[in-house]
Amino acid sequence: IVAIIAFLVLGGLEAWHDSATFDEPVYVSSGAVAVLHHDVVDNPEHPPLFKVLAVLPVLAVGPVVPPGNWNINNEHLYGERFVNAQLRAGTMHRVTFASRLVPLLECALLALVLYALASLLFGLWSGVVAALLWLLDPLVLGVGHLDGVDLPFALSTALVSWALARWLRRRDRRSLVWVGAACG
Repeated sequence: IVAIIAFLVLGGLEAWHDSATFDEPVYVSSGAVAVLHHDVVDNPEHPPLFKVLAVLPVLAVGPVVPPGNWNINNEHLYGERFVNAQLRAGTMHRVTFASRLVPLLECALLALVLYALASLLFGLWSGVVAALLWLLDPLVLGVGHLDGVDLPFALSTALVSWALARWLRRRDRRSLVWVGAACG
């Protein structure tokens, strides 16, 4: 728990000080359009769930969502319009920071899932080591706060792996429900 709190503090500082990356405005703008206009055409090559989750804190800080033409399937064009609208309104820094809060939580949750998986397979201390290796990895510390699709994919994969390993050990209905939920 101490390592997760330290990771969240360090990641929060990085999220506050780093500028937006190339793809982050695409995910934030397409997530905002998905929530506000119920349209997922702007960025159809990635599932909307994690973009929608990441944009929820953004909606709390009041982003400017440019009108119309988000459904032309040119996510970088609309992402650029979204960034320009934030810059004009003076909300870019707050929007970027807010969009990184959910990825930070996903990163911490992934540490817990890795702990659970390694503990299940190899014992308690293996779980501790797996979680610490994840949280202290320089790459994870450097980019774990960025809004993207890689971290949600890793979280989903680890969650499915844990649920499947748990079901294979227990073979009960509750474990099978976890497998279904993780796959969903």
